[in-house]
Amino acid sequence: MSSLLPEETKTNSPSYLTDIEFCKNLDPKQTFNKHIFTRVSAVSIIFENIEFMYTVFDDCYFRNCKFIDCKFIGAQFKNSSFRGSEFTGSTFDYARFNNTKITNKLIETNIPGYENVALEFAQALRVNFAQMGDYVGVNKAIKAELSATKVHLSKAAWGKDGWYKKKYVGFFDRVVAIKDYFIFSLFDFLWGNGESLPKLLRTIVIVVALLASHIYMQGNELSVSISSAFSIFLGIETKVVIDKSIVYLAVTGRFILMGMFVSVLVKRLSRR
Repeated sequence: MSSLLPEETKTNSPSYLTDIEFCKNLDPKQTFNKHIFTRVSAVSIIFENIEFMYTVFDDCYFRNCKFIDCKFIGAQFKNSSFRGSEFTGSTFDYARFNNTKITNKLIETNIPGYENVALEFAQALRVNFAQMGDYVGVNKAIKAELSATKVHLSKAAWGKDGWYKKKYVGFFDRVVAIKDYFIFSLFDFLWGNGESLPKLLRTIVIVVALLASHIYMQGNELSVSISSAFSIFLGIETKVVIDKSIVYLAVTGRFILMGMFVSVLVKRLSRR
């Protein structure tokens, strides 16, 4: 069959390691690229400057190991455990995870540099952490997803780097990208795109403060303005008379913000 392949291609037959255990530290700069590890294990072993590019870890067990400056580019982690293992300076570009026990610190210390790769990395880990019941990791992954998305939209709207310059060439493309960026930024400010209770509480305080300012400008005392603003926002009757249009806006804002509040709580509780 190889004779039928074009000259520009080559075969990539993987190497297999099955049912073995690493019993001592490996010498640096060894390579295990395009390997398939099946039921491979190691305990308290140091792997320094080792390449595991496009390697598959299937049903493996690496406990309390240290992976220093290792490359896991394009690697797959399936049904494995890396309990207590550290990955100092290691790279995970395009890595995939499924039902694997691994530290959620990867999101903070090993996230790829490019925002599109970081987004894929965070998405893969979010699903994996959910499978393993690590909801602290899920929350970290979601925050990383949102951060990478914001950087991507910002560069799409304003960036002049090579890829974005080629991708968004026309005026209409840039207008759409700018619209997407501002919508994302608006919802990020209002409630962290559904993930930040503090931001939502801040928005509620801003709305009440604006309402209190309007009442104060009508000649009411500051204390009366603040208490009346809270009452109107919460739907409680007050002796202060204000325009019906302002009341309608306050009621609409209350329903929207309360809906957002319930949505954030449901998301948080559903991950526990």
